[in-house]
Amino acid sequence: MIIKNKLNQIELFLNKSGIKSAKLMLLDGDASKRKYARIFDNDNSKILMDDQDCQNVNNFLNTTKIFKKLNLSVPEIYAVSLEDGLVLLEDFGDLTFNECLKKTHVHEYIYESAVDIITEIHSSEFSNNLKIYSTNQIIDEIKIFLDW
Repeated sequence: MIIKNKLNQIELFLNKSGIKSAKLMLLDGDASKRKYARIFDNDNSKILMDDQDCQNVNNFLNTTKIFKKLNLSVPEIYAVSLEDGLVLLEDFGDLTFNECLKKTHVHEYIYESAVDIITEIHSSEFSNNLKIYSTNQIIDEIKIFLDW
């Protein structure tokens, strides 16, 4: 019954977002409890993010707004339903950071760019609006990463 209710929520959310008959392909997740699906609607694809923790969704939306103000590349947010934990996002494609590294020989440039972006975020006026991790929280996140 829970799955049927969730599918009904997703269908209603997509319909309200102007997507009437779409194909859905589940995607590999990340180290969080979020679930992702690629939504195919005509010739377009979008990403559906499902996270039942409203605070996580709010953190994601807040971080996206901050990164956008810094002119960093973030997915366009097309629709949000906080009560259902659903977000419809721009689809950036399948190329992951790791795959990008495997396909190129300019690793130094890629890592330097990543460090430049982290430095820009940290030195921005918006950095105080981002979650600050304690040493213990960082260690806990690393443990999740290693287990994952």
